[in-house]
Amino acid sequence: MTPEIMEPYHPEADRENFPGFSFRRPPKEGPAVLGEIEYPILRCMIDENWHVHNTCYLDMVREILPAETDPESFTELEAAYRKEVKPENGSVIVTYGKEEENTVVRILDKEDRSLHAEFVLR
Repeated sequence: MTPEIMEPYHPEADRENFPGFSFRRPPKEGPAVLGEIEYPILRCMIDENWHVHNTCYLDMVREILPAETDPESFTELEAAYRKEVKPENGSVIVTYGKEEENTVVRILDKEDRSLHAEFVLR
């Protein structure tokens, strides 16, 4: 949130949720793609707002990771939701790659490959 947006709310510095933490802004292009799948959007994934439920994105993350990857080896997850996935999307493209020590999973629009969400696993 920008300072202009926060100003009317008078945030309390002693109640800051992530002191000193800076969230990473997803770059326009992600890391080199090591794996890619098309993932169908099913009715059971849709929430009351008629979007894919946030927890369903984690299923996509799990699906793209190589079988030998132990999900418990990651101790941190940063999620950046950019554009909701809706039923009319039909399916999305899920990619993964490496960025330094991090594993990066991106959910892309099937048609124009715009970014719906990005997950950084550390």
